[in-house]
Amino acid sequence: MNAKLSQQPDTFGFNGNRTLAQTSPYQILLRAGSHLKLLKQVHAHFITTGRNHHLPLLTKLATSAISSGAILYAQKLFLCAPTVDGFLLSSLITAASKSHFPLQTILFYRHMLARNISPTNYTYTSVIKACAQLQDPRT
Repeated sequence: MNAKLSQQPDTFGFNGNRTLAQTSPYQILLRAGSHLKLLKQVHAHFITTGRNHHLPLLTKLATSAISSGAILYAQKLFLCAPTVDGFLLSSLITAASKSHFPLQTILFYRHMLARNISPTNYTYTSVIKACAQLQDPRT
């Protein structure tokens, strides 16, 4: 019976050949995609393995959450970030804008300005798009 279970794919789509602990954290995130349930499991895995303070992983996790439509979960991840840098905020701003969350795009931008982090050209584009969406309620 154990051999049968080990051949079945686990939650993240791996078969019995590799354990989750042997798998790259980025590969785990990529396999979770933008499925909120899987993203929360990935987050729990990162916490239990001590990777929850790794900023690039947290950035990818938060932007994936935004892509799945879970903007509140992404905001919680942002608030739990050990440090905040321009890459994290720019990524959140871009993801929120692409996912049609204009108000959250502006809020992330305000966080950026409050921390004296210089926006990039991509950041400005996303913020302008969000402002336009807030002005025109049809979008």
